[in-house]
Amino acid sequence: MKKKEKNLKGTILIFIMVLITIASFVFELDIFGENSVFNKSISDNAAINVVYNKIPVLIKTIQIITIAWIVNKLVSFLLTKALKNTKRGKTITTLLASFIKYLIAIVAILYLLGAWGVDVESLVTGMGILALIVGLGAQSLIADIIAGIFIVFEGEFQVGDIVVIDGWQGTISEIGIRTTKIVSIGGDVKIVNNSQISSVVNLSEKLSAVACEIDIDYGEDLEKVERIIKDNLDDIRTRIPKIATMLSYIGVTGLGVNYMTLLVVGDCEQVNYDEVKMSLLRELKLMIDRNGIQKPKPRMYFNQDERVGR
Repeated sequence: MKKKEKNLKGTILIFIMVLITIASFVFELDIFGENSVFNKSISDNAAINVVYNKIPVLIKTIQIITIAWIVNKLVSFLLTKALKNTKRGKTITTLLASFIKYLIAIVAILYLLGAWGVDVESLVTGMGILALIVGLGAQSLIADIIAGIFIVFEGEFQVGDIVVIDGWQGTISEIGIRTTKIVSIGGDVKIVNNSQISSVVNLSEKLSAVACEIDIDYGEDLEKVERIIKDNLDDIRTRIPKIATMLSYIGVTGLGVNYMTLLVVGDCEQVNYDEVKMSLLRELKLMIDRNGIQKPKPRMYFNQDERVGR
């Protein structure tokens, strides 16, 4: 409910700002012209007159902010439409959108400073020296930006891929100009500076193997159980459409105290891994029950000396 109220307030605020911006263009001469109604004094109180005379500047501020917001949204929309709905397209879109957002913000700030009477030309001229000074102390920022560009164009991972970075597994939700955001299966978000990403395991690059083990009692006929498994794999495969390849029976992979372990393997996209594994385990359990295959029974072993009380 609070989120809906916040969204509603944000929508209303944007709507009001857009109306003010439209009105500022319609009544431009009356607001900003030499004969502006705001150039007059309306009170004997000097403070009130100052505030009244600054209303055009406040309107200009709203105008600049609104236009910058609209341009940013429009560019993001056009980028989304222009690039195909693929992982690489989404990745390039997020990076370009991030870069353009910063560029629009810088331009908007310069216009705002100009609206409030700052000599922007002198400021921009002096920014060359300032940029040199800041650049010397912002090497990590520059490294992040360069690393972000390399990440996108080398395609090591893309938006939507499931990766492991620094032991953190999750889905890439955004690759920005400075940082990369990873969302875990629990919804937690990890933000990593692009330059700090040293090694990545991309689990989405190839199909992931789903391995399920079946433990059966030593008293079972192994060859009979193997025939049952092989005869049911095709039916199980059709009931789990997200398995990317045919299921395979690998064989006996372990001998326990009172059971044998059999292995069934299939492949799927990493994004479907948990769902496929749970479905496969379920189908194998139903297969075991339908065919009366005995699961291992607990057994108790006694040392003869212990039984006679020694």
